[in-house]
Amino acid sequence: MTRTSATSQSRATERVRDGFAPELCLVTRIRLRKPWHVLPVVLAFRRMRRSGRAVAGLLDAAIAIRPGREVVIVTLWADETAIGEFATAVPDHLALVRWTFRSGATTWSCLFEAVGVSHMTKAWTSARRIDAVSA
Repeated sequence: MTRTSATSQSRATERVRDGFAPELCLVTRIRLRKPWHVLPVVLAFRRMRRSGRAVAGLLDAAIAIRPGREVVIVTLWADETAIGEFATAVPDHLALVRWTFRSGATTWSCLFEAVGVSHMTKAWTSARRIDAVSA
């Protein structure tokens, strides 16, 4: 994945230090039909991340460009309400979704809920510790 900005990392660090842990992780995989479609997706992601700063529950966002015309976007959220706020507050999101369907891209998304932290992680006061995650 690409590195997040220093500002974004420090905001995330402050949240963890304050005892706030992300509750949800949304992973979206987009497989594009043409290699030159990667650039519009990356530019749209940058616009969405910038305008998404207004949504308090969006904790962090990262993008990875993978071989085979594949883009993976990972976002961390405080709760499901924040995801809904983002969808309505960031018009570029809807525009990108429509563009991916029109361009023939295939998408896969999955929402993960955090249930605890590993024993190797600094404790978060709002999360319970887990030693292993069962499949």
